[in-house]
Amino acid sequence: MKSMKVLVPDHYSEKDIEKIRSVSRKVDVAVLGLQKQWDGLFGILYKLLPLTLYRKFSAFFDKQEPVFNITIDVKKLEKPLEDINVLFSSWVINSDILAALLPFIPNLHWIHSTVTGVEHLQCPEIINNDLQLTSSKGVHSVAVAEFVLALMLAISKRIPEHIYLQQDRNWHTLMSDELAEKTVGI
Repeated sequence: MKSMKVLVPDHYSEKDIEKIRSVSRKVDVAVLGLQKQWDGLFGILYKLLPLTLYRKFSAFFDKQEPVFNITIDVKKLEKPLEDINVLFSSWVINSDILAALLPFIPNLHWIHSTVTGVEHLQCPEIINNDLQLTSSKGVHSVAVAEFVLALMLAISKRIPEHIYLQQDRNWHTLMSDELAEKTVGI
């Protein structure tokens, strides 16, 4: 097997990058630098305010979503990344970013998305190329199932209400429900 060069976005931790490198001695990892920018008041407040204070003001912003404008610093990619074979993608790379990036990676054979689904990556540049596009479908199924169970317990035991009462130093008891004998619909 010849060596494989993998391109990963820069939001992965060094520990995650080391995991990719540890797959084989013939795997080399290059890091793609992305510039992340926030737009709008929502993003500014989210970054500046402590989380507890932000939550108190969240009713004003419940219809707004954080907006990420992620751009590639093309000046750093003046020379095509000819030795890159694999792009390890994530939620930060969408079809527009991918379309801008592909001309710099002429020998790309495989794009792997670490999120479920690949719809966010589909663009004519992908469809008209002989690229393998894969995802990590099912990799989060245990975590999602455990999270759903945690939410079920939190709701039945009224944990969010207990936390707010505790923050207000209000110590009265709330009646809670049990999950025993309940039916879960999917």
